[in-house]
Amino acid sequence: MAVISAAKFAAKYAVSPKYLDTLLTLVKQRIGIITGARDDYITYRCIASLDELLTEKNIKINDKDINLLMFLVDFTTWRYLSIEQPTAMPEDIRYRLNNLLIEKAGSL
Repeated sequence: MAVISAAKFAAKYAVSPKYLDTLLTLVKQRIGIITGARDDYITYRCIASLDELLTEKNIKINDKDINLLMFLVDFTTWRYLSIEQPTAMPEDIRYRLNNLLIEKAGSL
């Protein structure tokens, strides 16, 4: 799979580039990173999280939904932090993901 830029990803999935920038900023704040040294890697983690929701879970991204944004912050942070020490998905993230899936099923 070819690496996709943040701008191309945003255009392909109709997600605003500002949404990706906001997600990146919030993930960095959650982790406690203040420099831009890991921005590329964290951006790709953000894209991977968004892509997983869109393609694997079939959940549409609404960039006006603050709860979805905060879910993505927590989900991406967990993915980032568990890369070296794989852990099971935290219960609160799993619960919120299940709620997103149920909400999606109810809107079909």
